[in-house]
Amino acid sequence: MTTLPARDLPGQTLLGYLRGHAAGLHRQVAAIELLADHGVWIGRLAEHSLIAVERRRGYALASIDWDHALLALAEGMLPCSGSEATILKIAASLACGEPVSLGPELTSLDIANAWRVTTAVWAATGHDAWDLDLPGEEPF
Repeated sequence: MTTLPARDLPGQTLLGYLRGHAAGLHRQVAAIELLADHGVWIGRLAEHSLIAVERRRGYALASIDWDHALLALAEGMLPCSGSEATILKIAASLACGEPVSLGPELTSLDIANAWRVTTAVWAATGHDAWDLDLPGEEPF
């Protein structure tokens, strides 16, 4: 097993390794896709050594150290806006069950980030994230 520094990897390569590690686990996939779609956190977590990358037998996988990421956020070591913090907290909740108080957190989101979170929650249930038409309901 060889470890690689995540900060030295191109963004799409790192994202592929994160997706590979999460593959088949709906909640983890939803969390990774939420961060990827948001566009800020994967690079920032890599810069702060909060993503581990391991190469074994010719393939590589990456994982986020959610506990340390949330600790760094709480300690002010990951400077960010309120909505960026909310995205990270919700992604961590999806990935590893970290409790998050949705009421106060959701009020910091603009419509684009609210849609990202809605899509991630839907995907975490195992449904196609882009098929939000409910049976027997008018699409919204």
